[in-house]
Amino acid sequence: MTPGVIGIEGVVEMERRK
Repeated sequence: MTPGVIGIEGVVEMERRK
């Protein structure tokens, strides 16, 4: 995994798992 994916997809997944 790259930091770019965690920066964008990571935030989107965290907001969708709220």
